[in-house]
Amino acid sequence: MNVKIGRDDLIHQFLILCAAWTSFLKMALGEAMHDGLAVISILFGLTLSAYSVCRLHIPRIIYMIWIVFILSGALNIVIVGNLYISVFISMMFSYFPIAMNLVYAKRLNCSFWKISYIVAGIYMAYRMIHSPDGILLFENLSKNNLSVLLLAWLVIYAIVLEKNGRELPLWPVFLYAVCCVIAVGRAGVFTACLIAGCFWIYHFFYRTHHGFRVHARFLTGFFGIVAGILMLLYAGDWIIQKVFSRFMQIGFHGSEDRMDMVLDYFAKWNSFKAVIFGADRSQIASIVMRSGNPHNSYVFAHMYFGMTGFLFLIIGGVFIIRFLYQKKHFSMMILAAGYFLRIFTDAVFPGSFGGDTAYWIFLFFMIQQNRQGSRDCSQQGIEGKERRKDEVLQKMCYAGYKAGDYI
Repeated sequence: MNVKIGRDDLIHQFLILCAAWTSFLKMALGEAMHDGLAVISILFGLTLSAYSVCRLHIPRIIYMIWIVFILSGALNIVIVGNLYISVFISMMFSYFPIAMNLVYAKRLNCSFWKISYIVAGIYMAYRMIHSPDGILLFENLSKNNLSVLLLAWLVIYAIVLEKNGRELPLWPVFLYAVCCVIAVGRAGVFTACLIAGCFWIYHFFYRTHHGFRVHARFLTGFFGIVAGILMLLYAGDWIIQKVFSRFMQIGFHGSEDRMDMVLDYFAKWNSFKAVIFGADRSQIASIVMRSGNPHNSYVFAHMYFGMTGFLFLIIGGVFIIRFLYQKKHFSMMILAAGYFLRIFTDAVFPGSFGGDTAYWIFLFFMIQQNRQGSRDCSQQGIEGKERRKDEVLQKMCYAGYKAGDYI
């Protein structure tokens, strides 16, 4: 069930929706409207930032992370010059507030975000089907970005469900997998199939024995088998011709060239400046040939934010997945594992709505749940002390009563 929300919460949710959709549409509608929508999305982000300071209980560590990234980005702009100011502003003043407000919002309505996810998925699938060259999803944005953009919407929907005490069902995951198959991006197809397979196993085996309705096990298995058969019957030839052929491609667009760019970048870690603040990408021929795009978010994070971005992405990813596993947030854990695997083959963090929003949501959700667990433990400790104190008083009273009887 959706949590009943009041007027203030409805206005807050409307602001988050507007910020998310303007950030998405500035890529979808092309260069003609990009700058205008970018300004609008930043204005919504600043509004959300002000709202979070005044109305939400945001822990100080979130603001510390925000300040650390602002300082690291500013230093990169001044010392190295890799980071574009427009990318920097969008990341810190648009995508960061969107994720922060989603995680720490008091109440969110599931229906709004379900509709947003469906509309975004159908729209991107439509754009891919009607793409004139079969390569571009949007203007200046390749089809490889579909899997990251739609994953961000999926993560947003998942966090809204978590805040309402519900888990992500199977149908959004299978919609994500279908859209990624239509886009025929190798990393996207692999990641989507991995996420869908893990979700199917999770629903089929684990949830059956932990509060999931028993008959749902049969329905889950039946749905998965029927969906696989229908896909093979009606799209088998297309999958073989399009998808499998993409996995067999090698050469300049193959994985060897992307790994060469990664190795070339790390080879430039030959000075303190390059290690701490980021290596100058204009000095790396293999990256220059790809318009400065290293096709790896871990390299990209270091290129834009130096060691700060690199460590936050790698160490933060390990801690996020480990924490979600320990706390049994398995739906979020599967999405996080898929995300950190997917961004290894494309430069989507930092600087894009999909990559940034999903990462910040995972990080903030871990911080929120960890602090919530600490508060619960503290409360239990206080209650335990009070209970033990009461037991001691009762024993003292009883002992005094017995002593009085004896006298």
